[in-house]
Amino acid sequence: QVEQAEGFAALESLRAELYELDGSTESQKSGKKQQKPRSDTGKRGPLWIDADGNMVYVGRSGKENDHLTFSLAGAEDTWLHARGIPGSHVIVKWQRPQDDDPQATIEAAAALAGWYSQARESGSIEVDVAKRKHVRKIRGAGPGMVTYRNERTILIKPRDESTL
Repeated sequence: QVEQAEGFAALESLRAELYELDGSTESQKSGKKQQKPRSDTGKRGPLWIDADGNMVYVGRSGKENDHLTFSLAGAEDTWLHARGIPGSHVIVKWQRPQDDDPQATIEAAAALAGWYSQARESGSIEVDVAKRKHVRKIRGAGPGMVTYRNERTILIKPRDESTL
């Protein structure tokens, strides 16, 4: 996530999250008092919008993943994540949820999930796709840590938003 951070504020947010998970504070580590970094969690809009107006969001930190998955997404929205690889949660917020979500939008969101994972340089990767209602937080784990069921896995080539 550090390699993919967009600017200093995003790096500061990741640093604050690390110290929060570590159970210590910046002042305990360095011996001096510092300002708490501001967090932009949840303030980003959709990364990509398809032709039907369906919005695709990408989390860039554990807190953002948590916010997108459990605050922004509805039960019938789609959740995507690179299989077995650390990376971003991707949410497709559907204008009109249906049983047969558009495959082109799912594939584009899966390509983004691959791009915003540690496997972005791979030729192709597996991405798990599930309805948000099948994603659960792991009790006692850090932000963005989840378990899920009723997923399907698709093989996709990672791509960034400029190529979609």
